[in-house]
Amino acid sequence: MNTNGSEVVRFPISTPGVAGGPAVSPDGDLLAYYQAGDIWVVRPDGSEPRNLTSHPANDAEAAWSPDGSEIAFSSNRDSPDPLSADIYVMSRAGENVRRITTDPASDASPTWSPDGRIAFTSLRGGNWEIYIVGADGNGLQRLTDDPQAADTGPAWSPDGSMIVFRTWTVTGPGGQIILIDPAGTVLDTLPIPFSVSRVDWSRDGSMLAVEAGAGGIWTARPDGTGLVEITVGSGATDRYPSWSP
Repeated sequence: MNTNGSEVVRFPISTPGVAGGPAVSPDGDLLAYYQAGDIWVVRPDGSEPRNLTSHPANDAEAAWSPDGSEIAFSSNRDSPDPLSADIYVMSRAGENVRRITTDPASDASPTWSPDGRIAFTSLRGGNWEIYIVGADGNGLQRLTDDPQAADTGPAWSPDGSMIVFRTWTVTGPGGQIILIDPAGTVLDTLPIPFSVSRVDWSRDGSMLAVEAGAGGIWTARPDGTGLVEITVGSGATDRYPSWSP
């Protein structure tokens, strides 16, 4: 749909099962998504669907590298615990799969920086926090450390200066949006008046797409102002916003 919510068109995915987690490639040529435990890609017109990860494990949360040559994703393929995932990277053709994280705790929700690093959320240490790691698996850095909050769903700004994520606090309001810099310094807490499930940056960094916890897609400026619901009146549960180029 357009950024004002107009011209909603159903994407013509023909593969079987419930599809989720859409991610548009940087060149706009492919849409990656997960379905039935695998990562798929398809053309914008719904043609040429391809299963990139035909694996018995649960593969999900596809995220494109800045140049579109690789896709990061989460998977439990090497874990004895089916609920514990790691971060993997593969080529856009589904080849050369490599494991990036190896902690026994669950790692999820990868997102790429402009210079090729990957931010993700992890349960290592017993609490959901935000981390950064290189695409080669080196240089692990912990960005958040709050035992009273679960920090999840990071999204890196297009200029690499900020990471936005959702935090759920034990005693405070649920699903707030926090902005930090790549060193983990808190820059802002956005004044969103409802619980948030996901957030994504526009490709020029001027806007955020925000998924409400109860469903529904909104847009806002990076400081949280200008909040507008763009799926109002849809009568459905709308989730997983992803910006096109």
